[in-house]
Amino acid sequence: FKDDTFLADKRWFLDFAPRLHDRFPHLKYICQARANEIDEDVALWLKKSGCVMVSMGFETGSEFIRNKVIHKNITNDQISNACSLLRGKGIRIMGQWMYGLPEESFSDMLSSLVMSVKERDYSQLHFTSPLPNTELFDIALQKGLIKKEYLSKGLYDSELIFHNDEERLQLLLVSL
Repeated sequence: FKDDTFLADKRWFLDFAPRLHDRFPHLKYICQARANEIDEDVALWLKKSGCVMVSMGFETGSEFIRNKVIHKNITNDQISNACSLLRGKGIRIMGQWMYGLPEESFSDMLSSLVMSVKERDYSQLHFTSPLPNTELFDIALQKGLIKKEYLSKGLYDSELIFHNDEERLQLLLVSL
């Protein structure tokens, strides 16, 4: 289910999951979720309803960057708890990771790698690209890392603009 809010309403999901299972008892699916949406009941009904993998945006191993820079408002403990509950039900975890975030240090990058190994996720690494009408775009403009022509020149997919050359090399080494 490619739905950013699939588990946002727990009551709805707990009503939907048994009906999904009854109607399609052999269905297997992957869904998206946030770590703070996963509890014992949700993990159980994900499993019973055929979920085989949950994709979660962990973004970074740094709580500071995750919560103060990109405002995800999810703790490392919430991530660990969600992963533990899902693994306990035999559900795989696809971690979505962002590298090249503002204020990210090499140590922060390594903490992301360590967390990914600890949580035993199937990692998808994404280099941060500031898109228009986002706070990251505004930060990049304010810091002079991009100019307003950024969009008109088709550069919206440029990577690693929040870091200097040495930091870019470190990012690339961590992502290997």
